[in-house]
Amino acid sequence: MNFLRDKVDEQEKYIKMLMQKSYSSKELLEIAKNEWKYRLTINGKDVPTNGVVEVNTPNIEIVLSETQSAYPMLPIEIFNKGALKNYQEHIKLIVPNSIKYDINVL
Repeated sequence: MNFLRDKVDEQEKYIKMLMQKSYSSKELLEIAKNEWKYRLTINGKDVPTNGVVEVNTPNIEIVLSETQSAYPMLPIEIFNKGALKNYQEHIKLIVPNSIKYDINVL
């Protein structure tokens, strides 16, 4: 079993070396970002491309879901650089001062 693990590790190092010689850091980051997919929904409906949603209900559910390739083609340390960080910075809520609200993050 150690022999197989060593072979896999060896191949991963070789692939990483080839990729780093073939692509710039910027290109590798772009490839990594394309391995991650995101979907933003409000009350179960996709947010439109303009990003504006008006809601007239007392409760809303905002869901940002993340999916990734089941078999990433990049070495894991490069692959992980493509993931979105600090989700909260990417969602802006504009709420009138007269409305009280709570944010629950799961």
